[in-house]
Amino acid sequence: MKLYTEKYGQVLLRDKNIAQIEISNLEEGEKVLEIGPGEGFLTQFLLEKYPKVTVVESDHRFADILSVKFFDYVEHGQLEIIHGDFLEYEGLVQDQIIGNVPYHISSKIVQKLSTMKFNKAVLMFQSEFATTLMAKPSTKEYTRMTVFAYLNFNIEFIKLVSRNSFSPIPGVDSAIISLRNHDNFPDLDWNLAETKLRQMFSQKRKKLKNVIENCPVQFQENRIDQLPPESIINLLRNE
Repeated sequence: MKLYTEKYGQVLLRDKNIAQIEISNLEEGEKVLEIGPGEGFLTQFLLEKYPKVTVVESDHRFADILSVKFFDYVEHGQLEIIHGDFLEYEGLVQDQIIGNVPYHISSKIVQKLSTMKFNKAVLMFQSEFATTLMAKPSTKEYTRMTVFAYLNFNIEFIKLVSRNSFSPIPGVDSAIISLRNHDNFPDLDWNLAETKLRQMFSQKRKKLKNVIENCPVQFQENRIDQLPPESIINLLRNE
């Protein structure tokens, strides 16, 4: 029976070596949370390493499979299966977070993680999205999400993953990255900063003097996508 839904970016990892690379980049700890475990391919390896594993699965078909496949682990309290949308859950505080993220909700996952506290997250995204998170100014990949990620996380690239590691084979490659949240900008009003970022990047082809009021002289002739995140943060503070 076909359980995946390709149009939603739902593909399943089948490469044990890639699963082991993901897990090896986690740190020691008591608890780990997995986002979107699917049939439990990654889960089985997590249970070999961590005394407490929580998985959040929105698809009831996969949740049912997990309940049967890992019945003993659930009974002994090592595994908790949450049937629901990760984006809607509050209070999911874990030492580590891991997951092969569905392509269509990548941005929403990153935004959700910015509201959570954790030691480290190791996540697999579509390679294009991973590139966006770490993009340089004046490139086509550099977007509002790049700056948002910089404001919230320390990001490390781990590995490019071939599309052949998945079933069904998607039309793109993936990439594993790690995220650590930080509090480097405690003085920023986050709601205001997010509003201003959206405003500036929605008019990214315009010079900043035509986008924001009281633009500092040194930035007036620049477009927003030409500025590094550090300069954009100064703009947000100035606003």
